[in-house]
Amino acid sequence: MTGSGAFLLLEYVSLQPVTVAHQRKLGRRLAQFHLATARAHEMFGFEFDNFLGLNQVCNTKRTKSWVEFMRTRFLEQLQR
Repeated sequence: MTGSGAFLLLEYVSLQPVTVAHQRKLGRRLAQFHLATARAHEMFGFEFDNFLGLNQVCNTKRTKSWVEFMRTRFLEQLQR
């Protein structure tokens, strides 16, 4: 590749209408993912900070409680 340009290559995803069953499945799998990650580290948070839209989210100050993480590290930051 020549030049200093950047590109993003994504897989094609055939979109389908969202159903209640799809939403339930997504919710369950997302919860399973987060529980597995938290159990592996015994902490809630992430290895690096990121952004939610234009808002920077501080994930690196981990907590042992999911409720505490959501209250102090996620919801409070969304209100800024």
